[in-house]
Amino acid sequence: MRTIDNFVVGVLLILIAVSPLAFGSVHPWAYRPLEAVLFGLAIFWMVKVAALADSGAKSGEGAETRAIAIPFVIFVALVIFQITPLPPSMVRVLSPSTYDVYSRALDGWPASRPYDNLGSNGATTSAAASAPETAAGPVILPSVEEVKKGAPIPFAPRSAKPAPPPIVHPLAPSPVSTLATRIYGGRWRPLALAPLLTLSSLLVLLSCACAFGVAAFYPLAYGEDAESTLKFFRTMLRAILVTGFIVAFVGLIERATWNGKILWFFVPYDWGHPIFEPLLRARGPFVDPDHFAGYLAIIFPLALACAVFPNLLTPSKASLAFRIQSGVASFVIFMAVLLSMSRAGWLALIVGTVVMFLLAVPPRAAIDPRASGISRFGGVRLAVVGMVVLLGAAMLFIGPDARVDTVARLNESAAEMGTVVGRLSAWKGGLALIRDFPMFGVGLGGWSEIFERYQLPPWQILFYWQAHNDYIQLLSETGLIGIALFAWLAVRIVRKVAVGARSLEASAVPIFAGLTAGIAAMGVVEVFDFDLRIPAISLLFAVFAGLLVRLTTVGSAPARKSQPRPWAIRACAAVVATAALLLIATTSTQDATVFPYNLTQPDNLAQARALLVTYPADVFPHLALIRLHGDAMAPDALDAELKRAVWLGPLDPNTHDLYAQTLINSKRNGDAYEQVRASVLNCPIFEQHRYLVPRLIVWLPPELKNAIEKGLNEAIDRNYDHAAETLGEYYEMAGKFADEAHAYERSAYRQEDPAMRAKYLKASGEAFARAGALGTALITFRDATESAPDDASIYADMAVLVYGPRHDVDGARRTVELGIENGADPFTLNVALADAAQVAGDRHAAEEAMEQALRIEPNSEHLLAQLGDLYAEDNRPDRALLILHRALEIEPNSPSTYFQIGGIEEGRYQYYNAERAYQRAVSLSPDNQNYRDHLAEFERKLKAASNADASEAKNR
Repeated sequence: MRTIDNFVVGVLLILIAVSPLAFGSVHPWAYRPLEAVLFGLAIFWMVKVAALADSGAKSGEGAETRAIAIPFVIFVALVIFQITPLPPSMVRVLSPSTYDVYSRALDGWPASRPYDNLGSNGATTSAAASAPETAAGPVILPSVEEVKKGAPIPFAPRSAKPAPPPIVHPLAPSPVSTLATRIYGGRWRPLALAPLLTLSSLLVLLSCACAFGVAAFYPLAYGEDAESTLKFFRTMLRAILVTGFIVAFVGLIERATWNGKILWFFVPYDWGHPIFEPLLRARGPFVDPDHFAGYLAIIFPLALACAVFPNLLTPSKASLAFRIQSGVASFVIFMAVLLSMSRAGWLALIVGTVVMFLLAVPPRAAIDPRASGISRFGGVRLAVVGMVVLLGAAMLFIGPDARVDTVARLNESAAEMGTVVGRLSAWKGGLALIRDFPMFGVGLGGWSEIFERYQLPPWQILFYWQAHNDYIQLLSETGLIGIALFAWLAVRIVRKVAVGARSLEASAVPIFAGLTAGIAAMGVVEVFDFDLRIPAISLLFAVFAGLLVRLTTVGSAPARKSQPRPWAIRACAAVVATAALLLIATTSTQDATVFPYNLTQPDNLAQARALLVTYPADVFPHLALIRLHGDAMAPDALDAELKRAVWLGPLDPNTHDLYAQTLINSKRNGDAYEQVRASVLNCPIFEQHRYLVPRLIVWLPPELKNAIEKGLNEAIDRNYDHAAETLGEYYEMAGKFADEAHAYERSAYRQEDPAMRAKYLKASGEAFARAGALGTALITFRDATESAPDDASIYADMAVLVYGPRHDVDGARRTVELGIENGADPFTLNVALADAAQVAGDRHAAEEAMEQALRIEPNSEHLLAQLGDLYAEDNRPDRALLILHRALEIEPNSPSTYFQIGGIEEGRYQYYNAERAYQRAVSLSPDNQNYRDHLAEFERKLKAASNADASEAKNR
């Protein structure tokens, strides 16, 4: 028996130590063996339970185990029910929204098997000829760069059409799952929209349940006596502390020697290349620094408790050394979380520390004369002092660069709400998802399958594959029934722990406080992130919960009134062991590539159908079918498939634009323009639309232009990011400067941030000036200065774009003086005054303004060169050369300055000096064709003049 115990405990320790170092075990090559081994431990657990059934020793079976097992088993049954195929009528009754998704996303369902016509090529291929490839009217040929990006070539034969690049990960296998196609390829459909994702999430849940069960209820040798339990706790918790220290230390060293790769050698799937962030964050073996911080935040309260309070982990000998080691571990972990720059991690540290001290130091200890000095100090005050001391020590230790990064991250948290707003948007979309799937949800793990339909506009490049709030995500995936079962399970565990905590020995209280605080810290993190979706973190969390249950169970009175009989114990053990064997086999059926990288372009229609029936609510399979078979599809079938893609991804600009192109090819221009309007409305970003190209805009049909303008104007009315810039750039390319000005003006008055309002008013004033409405431009610039009175660029634009064309140098000077008075940069404003004077034709005023600017910034090489040009134009070559040579003192290798000097010397007939200056310019910039041509022409003229002089002298 002892051998089995040592094996089980040893394997569990290895999993705890290895799982975080395997990049959080988020890849199939890590989590599949992790799950299989945990299921194997469950088998050993059941073997031990069966062996002890007749011995009278406590086997972990009883009322307390059943109290936890019942709600969990019912929850698992719910998830299994989610992936069970049901007849369409039952799906419609249980979840009308799920029925609606299937009926919209699956061709032919519920009347027949979905996409049954893809079983052979004949039905779809023979349907009809493709729609015309080009619409009537002028056709604009794409550039070479656009063709490389996938743009279609008009009039090209089919064989010449560029195939779109397949989205294939190098490790991705075939997207076909034969078993899944057989199960889900018929009319019967599951409540889970992505049953394979639900199955994968269920396996993770069950494996963590095994870890929890082993940690909480595995029957140790010696019949659960105090010695064996103490040995078990010491082994497990010390191993966890060592693992936390190693992970934190690796994260600190990795940050100091960062080469753009995780653990110095691994580039994650979604990176594609090594990443060098402006704000360097410690991440250790985890891809996401927030997950790194969340993992360590669970362990930190336990390490701190072992450092501050004597406890059952403290050895009888060298107790001070152990507490010092725990203190070092807690400090390293604290510093690693601090340098992760994870705001949720920072909050978790605070919550974990406060909870740990409050539980370790009861309120009555402050007035109890028998309590230790530390305990009488009070839990809250101990937490505050501890955090301040650790923060101060960490700030001294991490160095100035890291201190700057940390303070910058803290300031960003206070001043920038972009991340918070983005997550609030995801949460709101999640609430809409819950509204549509209230009872059974969309299937455990199915958030990413359907959320693209519920994501709030505008479209974002970064898609929320997770809700960044596991409570909302769990409710959306399992519905009210699932969240009720989860709450039932949580309440039963909490009640059991609370009852057992009342009889804890004094040495166990700090461990109880550390374990509870770690779980509480993760509970806080889950409000802002999805750390428990990471296998290594969920494993650690399950072990913490299991140890907490075991800690509060030891010494409590066993429930004897309903002890099961030995045969019943063996029967239950056999059932659980058999289920574990089946689960071990099931783990091997999971994809070898993590979702969504396992979704690859199918090679044939059978593979396309397999994708469609297993991931029906994902946009990718529908677009993959179009890429594979679109040319052979009947117009009605192609139109229907594109409608499905647009319905599932209503914000995706690429899908809308693809549908618009197909509609134009079918000469349904009105519908096409409506798709364009929706596309630019939901994604007002210039680069995301192939038709928003400068050389194409002027040739677009008027109706298409109207659709673009209508969508972008509506985006401005909704105050979407980038809408004003995109519409302004569009109007500028179309030469409609007045419309551009009004667009920026409308956007400006929708801004609450004065800086953003000033930015758009400034852009509006510039557009009014380009339109020739100088009076309106002046009023707009003045409104901009009210929002940002110290912004030099606004006064500069006012001087150059308004007063310069009016030839009003005095007005420009008054504007500059007002700007300087309001705190704007005087150098920038004097340069602007010089530019305005040049526009007005007042060379003398321009020289004065430049000279004044040079008094402020005497080493401005660009301004010196500009002033040299001005002196040369004013026929003062000596002064110009003096200024340009000053510029060379600042930048001795400036080819443009040498070229300027050459021009002035040539004008003074100092040909030798001119030739040397030109040659120097060419040597510094050999690729400048203008410099080379000018030097060659100059030398030709010199040679011609020399030959003419020689000929004239000879004739004499």
